[in-house]
Amino acid sequence: MNLITQADIARATGRERSNVRDSYRRGLLPKPDFTINDSTPLWLPETIKPYIEKENEK
Repeated sequence: MNLITQADIARATGRERSNVRDSYRRGLLPKPDFTINDSTPLWLPETIKPYIEKENEK
């Protein structure tokens, strides 16, 4: 199973990881499919792909 991290999202969108983290904290990213240690969100590719595509259109 391939899971997507905030660092992966940052690379895919060309944004800083801290910006992705801030967007997640503000509720702008889809709800994660999994969370590790109650603080590390992880997404399935099909969950986060629409968000990444939308970000890349900007």
